[in-house]
Amino acid sequence: MHNYGYAIDLAMYYRNGKKLSQTEFDKIIEEAGFYRPMDYEGWHIEPIYTKGRRKQIASNDIVD
Repeated sequence: MHNYGYAIDLAMYYRNGKKLSQTEFDKIIEEAGFYRPMDYEGWHIEPIYTKGRRKQIASNDIVD
């Protein structure tokens, strides 16, 4: 999804340099309208509107 502009690889840290837990990270991205489509990549996020439409996007169909 990176090739189509619909994915971001992201890590979040506290100001003291400690990395957020996966649970905290997931809560923040969900509140911001994102989700993690792959459990094995905790840093890979996509907009919620791509959920269930990844194949459509990959085939270059336009997402509204």
